[in-house]
Amino acid sequence: MKRNRCRRRRHHKVERLLKWYDAVEVPDPMVPGFTIVTTPLPTIPATFGPEITLPVEVRLRRINSDDREELKATIVWTFGFPFAGAVPQIEVASQQMQFSIWRDAPLTGTRLCTVIDSGHITEILTAPVTNVTNTLTTTFICVDKNVSGRRHNYFLTAAAGMADGFTVFIGDQGGPPSPITTFIAPIINEVHLDGSVIDENET
Repeated sequence: MKRNRCRRRRHHKVERLLKWYDAVEVPDPMVPGFTIVTTPLPTIPATFGPEITLPVEVRLRRINSDDREELKATIVWTFGFPFAGAVPQIEVASQQMQFSIWRDAPLTGTRLCTVIDSGHITEILTAPVTNVTNTLTTTFICVDKNVSGRRHNYFLTAAAGMADGFTVFIGDQGGPPSPITTFIAPIINEVHLDGSVIDENET
């Protein structure tokens, strides 16, 4: 896990001050052995599977109640499904993912924000493969304000949403669309989380 911190930095052209900064990324390029995180698919009638805590934590300090805490998350994730049938065929699929930032504790703390992103696959296959996959990047920013207490930690969770799709054989005989009934649980390949404490009135 790679972590970077800095203390107060004054910007002479603006009134706001960066009082504290912390950043974490996994996998850490200096530490081998990162294990990808799997997010289970939901079971109908649920629209999202269980929320999984990702292995990142940002620690912010020197917070005043009139400061602004800014959190930025970037998640690289992959979804897909096993190949089936004959080629050539058209593959069309989509997958939803939900990401949340929490203050003080994952799942039981204060949920600050939630984003839902969608990934898509549209591909023509001319040769069989084991799995049809796509890797995507989701980035979002969350702001925390009017916080009491000088120290707070922030966390990131992920949950897989519904997936659907179909395939169409486009060979000589052709055929109607066939629904995709089996999807692979999405995996988290890479996570970046950073946080800043910004003093907007020099207190």
